Amino acid sequence: MKSEFIFVACKSEANDFVKSEVSKLAAEWKPSFSRPGFLTFKVDGGNPDLARLNHSRFIRTLGVNIGKFAKFDSLAFDLKAAVDSFANEAGDGFFQHLHFWPRNIGKNDQSIFAFFQWLHSEMDDPIRLQLKAFSEAHQLPLNRTASSDEKVLNVIQIDEDQFAIGWHEVKLRQQKWPGGVPRFPIPDSVVSRAFFKTKEAMMWSRFPFQEGDVCVELGSAPGGSVQALLDAKLEVIGIDPAVMDESIMANPSFTHMKKRNAYINKKDIADAKWLFADSNVAPQHTLDSVAEIVNNQHTSVHGLVLTLKLLQDKLTHEINQYAATVKSWGFNFVRVRQLAFNRNEVCLIALKRKSLLRFGKVKSKSSKPNPVASTPKENQSKTPKPNKPSENSPKANESSTNESGISESKSAESKSAE
Repeated sequence: MKSEFIFVACKSEANDFVKSEVSKLAAEWKPSFSRPGFLTFKVDGGNPDLARLNHSRFIRTLGVNIGKFAKFDSLAFDLKAAVDSFANEAGDGFFQHLHFWPRNIGKNDQSIFAFFQWLHSEMDDPIRLQLKAFSEAHQLPLNRTASSDEKVLNVIQIDEDQFAIGWHEVKLRQQKWPGGVPRFPIPDSVVSRAFFKTKEAMMWSRFPFQEGDVCVELGSAPGGSVQALLDAKLEVIGIDPAVMDESIMANPSFTHMKKRNAYINKKDIADAKWLFADSNVAPQHTLDSVAEIVNNQHTSVHGLVLTLKLLQDKLTHEINQYAATVKSWGFNFVRVRQLAFNRNEVCLIALKRKSLLRFGKVKSKSSKPNPVASTPKENQSKTPKPNKPSENSPKANESSTNESGISESKSAESKSAE
């Protein structure tokens, strides 16, 4: 009986969580070779149903392993053998992309940035030379973003001289990116690492953020997440008693409510379409704070992006309950997964209507200006603009659109990681 081997990529610390998920969702998959951040499973009978793991919370990407592990000296030969074997069965052109990534790409921020630097380095190291030659010879774009239903040939560096070769068909958003890690423009100065988490969450969610949308962030200080939201040309209200970074305070699209959520007049945030939260507190505390807003008669939040801290391993077993709680608020589309830039935490996204992913635009509850503008000055750091784009916003022909569908002007001062 023919057996297949499945490869799985995750955070280095998430191996046990992945094994637990697989044991519940695909119990017949037998654990095989593994290293931190990379696991394989043996599946007897062939034709494994990978879709069963589509809603895994801890898997970044997965696919079918091809052949044995390769050494560097035989990498080009083994890659060609893999392509030829599929060509014999399915014809030429079975693969549309070639993705290379190290298994520890999600170990920490430094490993991700090191990978980004490798991608854009002009140094032709031996691995790059082999991959470039193979990419050009077989007309397979190297480490480009794939599209839905395209088939990707993967080369995963397990150790210095050990490589796994596998393939996957793109069915999920994160499977478009090498190793399940998105790339995006990185500013010269970043307020905090929350910037990276929020950028990745926005790209993964595919939420229809529109320029000028009003967004509330709970626990906004010092402003890393706010920086990402402002880059997307959103009008941001930050709720946090702590001090915000000066660069954030100087942005006219930002309003600081320097108080705790419990003391906020919900009428002051009635125009908010989106709510973000990333606070270093227990998940239930975050959910309680969000519930105060979304269940209030004066608010009409259409989408949530929440970072839930897994302060204890046992909390991973409560993720289903967190999702159920959010659904009970009227959010019919809820997804949870650990992002590449997450640490011991997961990202929960939710929409009132899943159709928003297709049709994009979200109507405000009211066409009136943001009520914050009429609140006493001591309750806000500065007055926000009405819920519409600034007259100084870049014109459509002067901006580009990133993978999350957000219009962004190109900045000559930004270092691109795309």
